[in-house]
Amino acid sequence: MLGFFRKRRRSGAGLFAFGTKLQYLSLGGTKGSFSVEKCVDLPQELPPSQGDLFADADTLEANLLRLKERLGGKWGPPVSVGIQAKDVLVRIVEMPRLEPEDLRDAFRFEFDKYFPFPAQEACFDIAPIDHPSAREGGDQVHAVVAACRLHPMELFLTAADRLGLEVEAVEPSMLSLFRCLQGPNLPPEEGNLYVMAGVHSSLLVVGYRDHGILFRNVAHGFQEKVLEEGRLQSFAREVYSTANFSNSQFRNLPIRKIYLGGYGSRYGEVLREGIESMSGIPVTLVDPWDLWNVQRRPDPPLGWEVVLGLALRSQDRP
Repeated sequence: MLGFFRKRRRSGAGLFAFGTKLQYLSLGGTKGSFSVEKCVDLPQELPPSQGDLFADADTLEANLLRLKERLGGKWGPPVSVGIQAKDVLVRIVEMPRLEPEDLRDAFRFEFDKYFPFPAQEACFDIAPIDHPSAREGGDQVHAVVAACRLHPMELFLTAADRLGLEVEAVEPSMLSLFRCLQGPNLPPEEGNLYVMAGVHSSLLVVGYRDHGILFRNVAHGFQEKVLEEGRLQSFAREVYSTANFSNSQFRNLPIRKIYLGGYGSRYGEVLREGIESMSGIPVTLVDPWDLWNVQRRPDPPLGWEVVLGLALRSQDRP
């Protein structure tokens, strides 16, 4: 089983299934000068009783074959595959300082404390992260753990192998969004709040250096053409309360800046000013395509953030 956090740095393509869409994007070039080589936004053909691409092997293979046809009949580079937020759980845990493989084995005995399904029915991975509460030279380490149900992941990897699609990695979509929005260079502040305002829901991530240490999904989407005042105020309060919670949990890591991107950024200054007014924290609008210097972007470019983050996975910082 592929680990969520292990990198062999070959992937230049991302694949993400969500709702009624299957998105694919591949990149060419090198860090600082990328270009989109192929991008496909493919509606999924699902039976009325099936709302998930990963629920049935035959339907999954049929949709992957349709994708292959749209790509000209052959697969591109190895893909990093995104898992929807509803299908994966991410936790920050504290563990003894061990080698990576030993850390993963040790966490098996702790798994049931953090996740609502048994370890033997799960696909999970764990990786050490920087954390503001860590004691230098201590015998404990903070780590991020991601876990999903094993069956749908096995179904997908089996189908991919049968169709000749090389899967380099699987990753929670929230980590892809965080990478996409943070960019290739660390911000000057140690503590920041990243806000990805999505179509149906939004992601809030407290970042410490280049790691996410707090993840929140909120049921605020921005698909309407006009941003109503009530929705703006409600969303701004969610951002404000997240910043306050982070400040209370990590007293030595005050939130200095909020970075805002995603589908909701099309409201521009209205959303930015609403969040800044409510929180009292400076807010910067972020365009990930400019941040990563990606040319030949899709038109329109909004809504591709997860799959862009997946395609950039092999270009992430060491």
